[in-house]
Amino acid sequence: MAYTVAFEKATADFDSSRPAEALYLYEADRAPSVIKCKGEGAFHNQLSYLADCIQRGQPPDVVTARDGLNAVRICEAAGKSIQTGRVVKLNFNA
Repeated sequence: MAYTVAFEKATADFDSSRPAEALYLYEADRAPSVIKCKGEGAFHNQLSYLADCIQRGQPPDVVTARDGLNAVRICEAAGKSIQTGRVVKLNFNA
């Protein structure tokens, strides 16, 4: 997972492939700094939550299978929109 966010006076660059230094902060007239994040990280938290749901015999309710399906539908619609140059409407009630 990776992202870059440009703020008014700084840029944050996160890349989970750099575990020890995943988050850099770039500010004008300063050397880049590493921001240490607390906790185990998003993937660890997600897997721990899923394992807990399985052990309790209950389906996940934080992010559901429908949420995953909708994420795939959004990505497919974005690709189709790029290819056709047209708006692709989605109905999440279907």
